[in-house]
Amino acid sequence: MSQLKKFFEKTKKDVKFKAAGQGHSLGRSDDRPSVQPGPSHNNQRAAQTAHSASTTGRPGPSDTNQRAAQAALARLEQRMGAMGGNANLLREVYTEMGYSRVEVEAGAGASTSAGSSGVGGSGSSHKTGNEAAEHPVLAVEGVFYKCPVIGPFVLPRDEMEKKIQEFLREQLAIDPTITSAVMLATFNKDKEKLQSGRETLRKYLENILQQPGEEKYRKIRVQNKAFQERVLALEAADKFLEAAGFQKVTISNEGKDEDFFQLPSADDLTDRLTLMLEYLDQAEPVLAELDRGIRVFRPSGAVSHFNLPEDFYSRTAEELQEEYARRRADLEKSQTLRTRAMREQDTQRSARKHRFTVLRIRMPGPDGGFILQGTFGAYEKLSAVEAFVRENLINEQLPFVLTTAVGNRLSNAEARLNELDLVPAAIMNFQSLLPVPPSGRNADIPFLKEESMALMQIL
Repeated sequence: MSQLKKFFEKTKKDVKFKAAGQGHSLGRSDDRPSVQPGPSHNNQRAAQTAHSASTTGRPGPSDTNQRAAQAALARLEQRMGAMGGNANLLREVYTEMGYSRVEVEAGAGASTSAGSSGVGGSGSSHKTGNEAAEHPVLAVEGVFYKCPVIGPFVLPRDEMEKKIQEFLREQLAIDPTITSAVMLATFNKDKEKLQSGRETLRKYLENILQQPGEEKYRKIRVQNKAFQERVLALEAADKFLEAAGFQKVTISNEGKDEDFFQLPSADDLTDRLTLMLEYLDQAEPVLAELDRGIRVFRPSGAVSHFNLPEDFYSRTAEELQEEYARRRADLEKSQTLRTRAMREQDTQRSARKHRFTVLRIRMPGPDGGFILQGTFGAYEKLSAVEAFVRENLINEQLPFVLTTAVGNRLSNAEARLNELDLVPAAIMNFQSLLPVPPSGRNADIPFLKEESMALMQIL
C-alpha cells in the first residue's frame, strides 16, 4: 500500500508543479484555472437567459431542454399507453421539474404532431408574454467537480471524468504496474463485475506464482468465454495483463491460429507478479469530488431567496419513468388507509428526487456577520457540512454546533441532508460553544479565515 500512496503523492506534486506558471506560488491554494464561473459570469448568464422562472423559483428551461422534454414526453406517453398511462399525470411530472404549464402543454401538442419520431415542432419556441420575465442571478452557476490527484481543475462532471481518464492514460506510460490497477478500479463502475474480474485476474497470477514451470498457466486464450465475460469486459484489463508481463500473441491451437495473452517462460517475474497482486487488491479509484463552490456574502434580505440551476433538478429518462410510476402508485395509495410509518416512508422517498443542495450558514461577525455558502450532495451527511465550516474557520478546533433557520439544533452528524429536509436549499445557523467574550457579543470574534473573507460578495 505504501507504493500506491507514494505514487499518488508524487502525481499530486507533479500536477501542482505543472500548474504553477510564471507569477504563481506553489504554496498558494488559489492557484487554479478560472474554470468555475464567478459573479460576473453569473450576471452575463442572467442577461443571456431572459427566460421565466417557474412559481417554485426554479430557472425556466432552455429551448434545448424544452425540445428534450417534448421528445421524452412523447416517448413516455407512447410507452405508457399500453399500460393505461395517464397523460395528465405525466404532465404533472414535467411541471414539477420546473416547466411551466404552457410549455408542457405546448410540448405535448408538438409531440403529438411530430408522430412516432417524438421530435417537437415550432411549438417548442412559443412563449407567452407572462413567461418572458428577467432571469434572476443564480445562487450557484452549476454543479462542478474537482480531483486533487490530477490537478487544480474545477469542471462539470462529464468533463472531469474525461480529465481523469486522460490523466491516468498519461500515467500509464510512466508507471504501468500501479496505473493499470488504478485504471481498473476507476473505469469500471459496476462493483460486482469489477470484483469478479479481479478475482479471475488474481487466480491467473496466483497459479503462475505457485507453479511457475507449468506452461498452461502462462497463457490465456482470448476467445475463452470466462475470460471474455469476466476479464476483457472490464476496461483496462488488457493494460493490467500487459503491465504484469503478458504479451498478446497468435498461437496455433488445434489446427487453427488463435490469439493468446502469454507470459514468456524465460522471464522470472515473481517480484513483479507479487506486486501486481498487491496493487490489484489495494488499488482504489480516482474519483471526482463535488466542489463546494464556496461563496461568502454580507447578510441581506435576499438570503432566503434561492434560484438554482437545472443541474439540481435534472433527471434521466429512467428517473422520469420512476417518478411517473410513483405518482400512479400515489393515486392508488390515496384510496387506501395509510399508517404513520408508511406515510413517513413515502416522505423520505419523495426527497430522493433532489440530487444536490445549496446551504447558507449564518456566521456571527461585525456588521451583522456573514453568510457562508456551499454546495453538497443530497445524500451527504451533516458531518460533511460541519467539515466544510470547520475548514473555513480561523480556529479549526473551535467547538460549534449547527442549527436550522428556526434554531433547532442539528446533532446527528451521521444523518443525511435529504433526511434532515435540507434539500434542495436551506439556511442554517452557526453557534459557537466558546464562552461569551467580555463584551457579551460573539460578533466581536473573527471566525472565518482571511482567504474565505476575501471571497466576500453582495448577495
